[in-house]
Amino acid sequence: MNKNEFMKELSRNLSNVPEEEKQDISTDYDEYFVIGIEQGRSEENIALSLGEPKTIAKQLRANYMIEKAQSTKSSRNIGRAVIAGVGLGFFNIILLGPFIAIVGILIGLYATAFGFTIGGIGIVLGTFLKPIFPQYISMGVNWIISIAIGIGLSSAGSLMFIGCKHLSKWLYKETIKYLKTNIKIINGKEEQNHERI
Repeated sequence: MNKNEFMKELSRNLSNVPEEEKQDISTDYDEYFVIGIEQGRSEENIALSLGEPKTIAKQLRANYMIEKAQSTKSSRNIGRAVIAGVGLGFFNIILLGPFIAIVGILIGLYATAFGFTIGGIGIVLGTFLKPIFPQYISMGVNWIISIAIGIGLSSAGSLMFIGCKHLSKWLYKETIKYLKTNIKIINGKEEQNHERI
């Protein structure tokens, strides 16, 4: 594979990366070829030592997605970073299942917190609206107990929501940390392969 073929393949596989970032990457790899040629190496030898453009593009795309998720926190960005990370290796595919399970549990906890909060508010409102609409609202407990239960449920839901928020931040941070570590490991293996060639 010569320089033109390498650069075309690399560019083609850098989807979801902004044009400005692609230009920087192209400039860097162009520089590798210039330096290699100055050292008397052939374009084919340089391309071989750099590795497969498709693999390089996957790593660069994953790196970009991770940096984007770290700088702009959103579920969309972390989702894209995880998907890009999964494309880097089989081990990541294995970890995708537990990650999805943890996210599912977290969504369930948020839903429970929301249900407790709304349920508590509903009980308190129902207690106050019972005298106005006795035909629609029936409560078999004293109004003081009813209000206490409502406030207790709302408080439990609010505390649960705060806990879920902290858990979400922790999971986000740990996911970014894992993906960065994974890329370092993969890059280390790639560098070892380059040194052997």
